[in-house]
Amino acid sequence: MRTLVLLVLFSILLEPAIAQKGNAPSLEAVQLLLDKAASFGDEAQALYQPDSAYHYALEAQRLFRKLSKRDQKRLEKANITSTHFSKLKRQFTEQAYLLASSKGTSIAIDDFLVKYPRIKHKLSQTAQQARNEFFFEEQRDAGNYEVLLKFLEDNRSTLAENSPHLVPKLEEAVVRSFVKKYPDPSMRGLFSLMNRYPRLTPFMDASLARLVDRSPFLYLFEDQLRSIDNSMIPLTVQALYPYYAAYGTTNAFERFYSHFPDMIDSVNYRDDYALARNYPTFAGEGRKTLEAYLTEAGPSRRTLQALQILHQESIIGRQWSKVASELRQVKAKLAQPDQALDELIEIIKAPEENLVPASFGDIINTESAEYSPVVSADGKQLFFCRLSDEVENIYYAEKQGGNWSAPAPIKRFNSYKNEAPLGVSADGSQLILFINGVVMVSDKTPKGWSEPTAFFSARQKSVWQGGTSISADNKVVIFAARRPDRVGLTEENNTDLYIAYRLNNGQWSRPQNLGPAINTPWEDRSPYLHPDMRTLYFSSNGHPGLGGLDVFKSTRIGDNWTEWSKPVNLGKEVNTTGNDWGYKVSTDGKEAYFAKQVSEKREEIYSILLPEKARPQQVATLSGKLLSLTGEPLPLNIMVEDMETGEPAGEIKPDPNTGEFFITLPLGKLYSYRVQQDGYYPISNNIDLRKAEAELNQLEEIRVPLLTEMLENDLAIPLKNLFFETAKYDIKQTSFKELERLAKFIQEQDVIVEISGHTDNVGAATYNKGLSKNRAEATKQYFVKSGVGAARIKALGYGMDRPVASNDTEEGRAQNRRVEIRFRLPDSND
Repeated sequence: MRTLVLLVLFSILLEPAIAQKGNAPSLEAVQLLLDKAASFGDEAQALYQPDSAYHYALEAQRLFRKLSKRDQKRLEKANITSTHFSKLKRQFTEQAYLLASSKGTSIAIDDFLVKYPRIKHKLSQTAQQARNEFFFEEQRDAGNYEVLLKFLEDNRSTLAENSPHLVPKLEEAVVRSFVKKYPDPSMRGLFSLMNRYPRLTPFMDASLARLVDRSPFLYLFEDQLRSIDNSMIPLTVQALYPYYAAYGTTNAFERFYSHFPDMIDSVNYRDDYALARNYPTFAGEGRKTLEAYLTEAGPSRRTLQALQILHQESIIGRQWSKVASELRQVKAKLAQPDQALDELIEIIKAPEENLVPASFGDIINTESAEYSPVVSADGKQLFFCRLSDEVENIYYAEKQGGNWSAPAPIKRFNSYKNEAPLGVSADGSQLILFINGVVMVSDKTPKGWSEPTAFFSARQKSVWQGGTSISADNKVVIFAARRPDRVGLTEENNTDLYIAYRLNNGQWSRPQNLGPAINTPWEDRSPYLHPDMRTLYFSSNGHPGLGGLDVFKSTRIGDNWTEWSKPVNLGKEVNTTGNDWGYKVSTDGKEAYFAKQVSEKREEIYSILLPEKARPQQVATLSGKLLSLTGEPLPLNIMVEDMETGEPAGEIKPDPNTGEFFITLPLGKLYSYRVQQDGYYPISNNIDLRKAEAELNQLEEIRVPLLTEMLENDLAIPLKNLFFETAKYDIKQTSFKELERLAKFIQEQDVIVEISGHTDNVGAATYNKGLSKNRAEATKQYFVKSGVGAARIKALGYGMDRPVASNDTEEGRAQNRRVEIRFRLPDSND
């Protein structure tokens, strides 16, 4: 501002001198400007201002060029030449730079570069260097990661030319500011930074070590961690070591050595490896060797495995008191607490409930091997695998009068050598299969099961996929697989459980790991999601159990599909010392179906009652037939919806040959179900489970008329999903979505609509007739508000005059309290 005021002032003072001889410049004007330039350019003067000096010198040069040749020569005699002006401007430019740099800010240098865009290359380079230094120091002190990174990436070439010494400093500042700003960065973010600035990896070691310490999905980064120079990430390697040590095997320790040979002395490698080599073989060594091992090993998974093996015979013999006592003795000798051992003791101590496995009988089990049983949600169908002459085929049986029919192979799948059922959708319309190592799906059609197709597209395909279970609403799938994002390190048997969601286009989303609450660094497989859509059963040898794979139960927390409760072992009467897997639980939650090893090479299908703690939440079932008005099965889907939220709750496909359907619904909600198809009236009903506390099994035959049949037969349909406040004609909000769909249907038809209200016989006839008329009118007005022409709708009230059931029972009175809809074709009077 001071410079601007001075420039304006002196322009006013100089104007008379400049405007002489018909506005021609004068010698005096040039000299006056040079004097002013000299005054402002004198560092000893109070008015020292190089920018003003430069301005006056520039203005003097401009007037000099406009002088006559005679006047220019007169000035040249006083050594005022073109060269003199260039020297002056250079002098004042350098003074301006020194003044700007003395302020010590990048903004001051930027301002200088804007004012002097045509300076010499050397001074420009010097100014750019100073500007970069100032900017770097400002942003480094402020820790502005994004600003530093952008400055570095946008100006890398000019920095290399003007300030090459600053590039490594900037890179270091970028890394330090990143680590400071993101104390909990993602593993991918850190590796991305390492790839950009590999020499700065040591600055990221502490952050990487913290990530390794708490990241469950180390397999994703194991190769990258191994590719980094050990000496640059000592803290990270130390954090990684416990993951190898947790396996406790000589193979795991040897792998660590091969990956990080320079780091074995920074961890307890030598002692741990020696201990792993002394792991008991149980070939004549017995308890003495084990106790020696335990004294050194302390709590570990290998310790638990050793205890499982040592007590295997006693567990098989159900000598629970003996096993519990010996385990407590082991616990007392351990210097540290062992949670896994504590849980095993609790499993052993739990009271027995006299649960005994029951064979499916000789009609299902044969001299061949039968396994992988899948029972439909309605309990009426059984699918299983039978191994005969090294060929696996899928067999099918039906429940008839409480017994299973003789099973028969499903011929559609007989062309494959290895096939087994994994699951069947709750409505029975889809069969999930394991065929020649690939998970596939087959749909039920009027001609039988369709040709199987791959369950997942190539984009979602896993290295290996096994047990697969679809939710009852057909919107979620949980499956076992071997994928890069699995918990722990690379191990041949390290499999995890994953989840995928049904997309709007019918495809499945990218699978997501269920997380470390469920998955371990070992084997987690064979999931079964119960129709309650909250209880998950799976097998694992990573959670504490009796040995091998045990079956566990976990419950979904809230509405999030990736938050699960701590898995609970199904107990000593369900699990054994071997591999227990493939368990499926009945819809009522009372029993589980599984394959039991009965000899070295043969399994049979069994069931067992579940202990109370292992049972799922109770569900309601709705079953029946979906038929046309004349009684034929209809190939239409049943849409289920949460009436209070409007959210879809499932899409059910009835049997294409019989029309039979089966729906499972979690308790606690009000559901609607409807059938909607062009040409048909959108029939609907509801099932109220908001106050249900016990399982409910409801039977219903759904008859769906064509619109033409309604017109021909003058058929009236009750609006089952229309609700009013008690003794009022205010429509409840839960009815709105259903009425909106019906309004849209009416708008698409060329019909006249009659809405009729009806009541039971409770109350005065006049009152009931008025109430029924008002409810019919309220329904009409809702349709009108939704776009239906008022002239097309008639609202009538019949009160108690037209009952459809006896008023002597509450059920009959409920049927009589209704609003009905009927249609007729318009005539010339409409």
